[in-house]
Amino acid sequence: MMEFTTTPKQQDPKIAIPLFVAVGWAFISTVFRALEWPGPQIFADVFKGVNPIYKVLFIPIPEWITNILYNDLIGYVGIWNLLTLAMGVTALLGVIASSNRDMFIKIAMLLAAVHALVQFLSFIEFMTEGLSEYFGFVDTVRITIIGMIVPGAVAALLAINTGLIKTSGGKSSPQTPAFFPSAGTSGAPIQPQTSAPAAGEAQGQSPFSGAGASTAQPFTTGTNTGAQEFYVQIPGASDRLFSILELGQMAKTRTIQSSTLVQQKDQSYPVAASTIPGVFSSRQYVTTLLLSFFLGGLGVDRFYLGQTGLGIGKLLTLGGCGIWSLIDLIMIAMRNVTDVDGKPLA
Repeated sequence: MMEFTTTPKQQDPKIAIPLFVAVGWAFISTVFRALEWPGPQIFADVFKGVNPIYKVLFIPIPEWITNILYNDLIGYVGIWNLLTLAMGVTALLGVIASSNRDMFIKIAMLLAAVHALVQFLSFIEFMTEGLSEYFGFVDTVRITIIGMIVPGAVAALLAINTGLIKTSGGKSSPQTPAFFPSAGTSGAPIQPQTSAPAAGEAQGQSPFSGAGASTAQPFTTGTNTGAQEFYVQIPGASDRLFSILELGQMAKTRTIQSSTLVQQKDQSYPVAASTIPGVFSSRQYVTTLLLSFFLGGLGVDRFYLGQTGLGIGKLLTLGGCGIWSLIDLIMIAMRNVTDVDGKPLA
């Protein structure tokens, strides 16, 4: 059962601050729209919420959909603007929830990214539909781009500070791997082992191992891969050995991420789980996300994942008139899309 507390529960400030900004920005934007933009123009530009768009990458959105989404309910607040309120609510839950916090942070980050994306699409629509000539370039930037600064910054900071995006420094936050339980751990990185484990240490104790285990696993990586065993840096299992087949199952259930450190038995140093053949897909998450963002309407993201049938379907329907492309983009951003072999993206 989901539990809540009235104060943040040992939240990392690097994550809590963007969440608080998202909460404030979302609720102020919603109130301003409901009151039909009182106050100086700069407030209306910054606290924009989300603009209505009528095309997704030059593909028109059906009129019946826009009529439903953009019909004002209170002031200038319509169903479409509930996205802003949803971002504020999930960001708040990401701060105060005592369980499922990582899920709320992930959803808030995704909604912030969607806000920034929609504002950018609105800018493209203004520039390509002649609206920039009517309003002027400065007002076009003011109406569209300024409104994406806050949600874009929130999404970027959350992605970096949760470890979803690696910075050039190569250091992860204490909560990495992102969105995984850290209770009872100090947050310190795993220390490489300098010698092989003692005889009998944790061997044969994996709950996944035993006779017939390999027949229940869909992952195959070549000859004799099941004989390789690894220690994994996850709470409560650091002294147990897992086979590659078990690591593949753990990757599918998100028990481990591509950045999770694993160490092969009899080796003296750990490596990222994504470097172990057969555990994660050879396709990259960031590459898939970029292809979906820029070329999703042509099905290039699905072709890249090896899903030729879905790629052809998206190409022939122009991304389902943009709706399919948007859904795919959200699913990929949430890491809910696998490659043609059913393996999670690295």
